[in-house]
Amino acid sequence: MQNNKIPDKLILKNALIKIDDFLTFGALGVIIFYSSKNIKSIWTLFLVALCIFLIYKFTKRIKNRNPQIIIDKDGIELCEEQVFFKWNKINYAYIKAHSKGSGQNAESIDYFHIRTNNKVTTKRIDDLQYSSKLVKKTIEFYSGRDIADASIKFRNEISKILSNNNSTKEIIDAFSKIKHRQIMLSILIILSILGSSIYLQMQIDFPYCFGIGFVTTGATCIIVGPLEEKRFRRKRYISDLTDEQFDKIAMKFQLKNPNNGQTAGMIFLGVVAIGIFVLSYFLSKD
Repeated sequence: MQNNKIPDKLILKNALIKIDDFLTFGALGVIIFYSSKNIKSIWTLFLVALCIFLIYKFTKRIKNRNPQIIIDKDGIELCEEQVFFKWNKINYAYIKAHSKGSGQNAESIDYFHIRTNNKVTTKRIDDLQYSSKLVKKTIEFYSGRDIADASIKFRNEISKILSNNNSTKEIIDAFSKIKHRQIMLSILIILSILGSSIYLQMQIDFPYCFGIGFVTTGATCIIVGPLEEKRFRRKRYISDLTDEQFDKIAMKFQLKNPNNGQTAGMIFLGVVAIGIFVLSYFLSKD
């Protein structure tokens, strides 16, 4: 060991068990229990197939105990990719969560980022067992630089968008608060509308409760989003931003997607909604 805390080699491997595993299999168990009342139902067959798939993914993950990332005095190695980065070539190395999807379909996934002069290399690490604090300390210790904090790089990027505006800190704080508010609103909408539709679907014979709830949830999020943005644009410091600055910062905070991303998201939600109604129709014929 170095420095009583920093390992000679920090090795990140796949986690043997994750909290998600308990939640996933617990939820599946409850659903399968209720659906087993009609063992011939297509829902039961679907859930059994899904359970088998999740067990396969779980088994595949825990069987692979090979090192995925190694951090030591020489640099950082991404083992499966067979890529090695020396410290003098690394500008930043940090863990940062990315939001995948939008609205009620969004999920946060951790990625390990390595920035060099030429490019950014990312590796998904939500299946790995690691301590963010220990990764940060190890990188800073062996690199001899403060390069393991994504927030420092993030502030520099926002400051560049604002042309070194003296209110950078206040603007970042304001965007952080609105992002937290939108997350809470999304959770409230999902629990109230989508949750109610799931409950009704289990209580009554009308086959389209969940489909209607899904569409209503998506439509509510689409309506609430612009209203929240309009309110936010009137706040102190934010009202001084140009449309271009606001949009760029909002995309940095993953509050907005590029136009093509928004269109793709709408198309995806529409296809999923149609699929739910079609599936509900056939299930009602079971």
